[in-house]
Amino acid sequence: MKRFQKNSLFTFAALLFLTPYGLAADAGQSAEQNKSAPLPIYASKTGKNGLFPEEMISMKEVRKAQERGQKLILLDARGKQSYDSLHISGAALPLTADYYQQEEHFRFGLVKSLPDRDKDLAVSMAKYPKDALLVTYCNDDCQASAVLLLQLKRLGFTKALAMTEGIQTWQAAGYSVVSADKF
Repeated sequence: MKRFQKNSLFTFAALLFLTPYGLAADAGQSAEQNKSAPLPIYASKTGKNGLFPEEMISMKEVRKAQERGQKLILLDARGKQSYDSLHISGAALPLTADYYQQEEHFRFGLVKSLPDRDKDLAVSMAKYPKDALLVTYCNDDCQASAVLLLQLKRLGFTKALAMTEGIQTWQAAGYSVVSADKF
C-alpha cells in the first residue's frame, strides 16, 4: 500500500512539474513532424515513474546509439558512493566534484549544511549545450533518474531522457560497466 501511495504521489508531483514548463509540447506531433528526435523512444502505456513515454528510452536503444557512435551523455542519478562502486562505462555524475566533497563533509559533521543541489546542478550542466542528448539512469525500480530528468528539463535541456531500466539490468544484459574492483 505504501509503495502505491509513493508512486501515486510521485506521478502527481511529476505532472505538476511537467505541465507548467510545457515539457510535453512535442507529444501532439506525429512521427513525421518530429524528425528531430535523436533516438527511437521507448513506448509504454504505464508511464513509468510518472514520466511521459516520450521522456523515456530503453537500455537497448541506448546501447544501439552507443554502437552507432551517436553522441550522448549518460548521467548516473545515484549518489557518488554508488557510482564509485559500479557505473555504466562512460557515465558521469551530474553534480560537481566539489558538491560531492561538501556532501561527504556534511555526513561526517565537518560542515553544518548541505550544499545547494539545484544550484550545483546548474553549474555542472552549464558545460553542455541545451540540445545535448542526455540520458539519466539509476538502479532498477528507482526514481532518481526521473527526478534528475525533471531537473534537467527545468534547466532547459530539450533532449533529456530517462532510461527505463536500471544499472542492474544493464549489467545483467552483459553491457559494459565499471566496478570498484576495476579501478
